[in-house]
Amino acid sequence: MSVLTGTAGADIRRGDMIKVIKGRLFPALLYEQYEGGAAEDIPEGARAYCLKDKVWRTMPPGFRPS
Repeated sequence: MSVLTGTAGADIRRGDMIKVIKGRLFPALLYEQYEGGAAEDIPEGARAYCLKDKVWRTMPPGFRPS
């Protein structure tokens, strides 16, 4: 299973489209290319993961994506 991971570079709200820049996640503007959407609020500095469904979620403590 392919899993993408990254650290939030800014606060991301549920429903925002997300762009990835050098492994950090940022909200994307309407005209920018994006890598999926946020399923929940992701605070700045939090680790997040995305499966093949392109939905980003915050990693729970101790979570290790495989």
